[in-house]
Amino acid sequence: MSFPNVGEKHRLNPVITSEQDLRTNYGGRIPRVPRKAVLVYDSDLEDALLMNGGLRLSKRFKHLLASRVYLARSRDTVLVRLAIGAPITALVVENLITMGAREFLIIGTAGGLKRPRPGDLFLCTRALRDEGTSHHYIPDSPFAEPDPELSRTLSRAMKEGNLVFRSAPSWTIDAPYTESVEELNRYSKEGIMTVEMEAAALFAVAKAKGVKAAAVFMVSDVLSERGWSGFVRGTKPEHFGSLVEVFGIFDRLRI
Repeated sequence: MSFPNVGEKHRLNPVITSEQDLRTNYGGRIPRVPRKAVLVYDSDLEDALLMNGGLRLSKRFKHLLASRVYLARSRDTVLVRLAIGAPITALVVENLITMGAREFLIIGTAGGLKRPRPGDLFLCTRALRDEGTSHHYIPDSPFAEPDPELSRTLSRAMKEGNLVFRSAPSWTIDAPYTESVEELNRYSKEGIMTVEMEAAALFAVAKAKGVKAAAVFMVSDVLSERGWSGFVRGTKPEHFGSLVEVFGIFDRLRI
């Protein structure tokens, strides 16, 4: 059996589109958002970004399917707090594209595969598609890719900001309770450094819709043969200082 069940699914016309849904929910008019959108999934990171200042909670986007939406003081960026997972990421990103967003960035925590340490920062070079959502948007392939121009521009800006980071692939999986030692060893040997639940979906939706996307992860805990260890948690800004800096860099970025 192929996946999705209907072959060439990504080429078929949908029954309902994001634009139709938003027009229904917003009384025929679609609200506009800035061109840049940052997606976060961690409540502690959300708190750290708020403590850093420059964000204003907006209630204009109650039908976006996001937990909370903030507008940056610069008015160039919208910060979207989401529940974890690929499906909700795809839904919200499609809606944001319909509302005018064109450059997307995930900043968040991720598990490290054996070698990384908590606090290590990674710019995602590609995402292993071990979830279902991405396969409904683009043809089957092992990896979903971020936008190369956005990734290069962001990498250069992070280096100019003296951030210490590495570039590496990530493993996107829907079912964290099924992660096995065999997968851990295989992907670690292949140079995959992090594991999370959203990057492949974001990259696939962005590719399908002709917009740009990238992702930056801070290792919050490490997956080894013994299980998970080394959790970084808490609302103190210093725990998420590097990601707060990445947000500021992206907010100032001219793409």
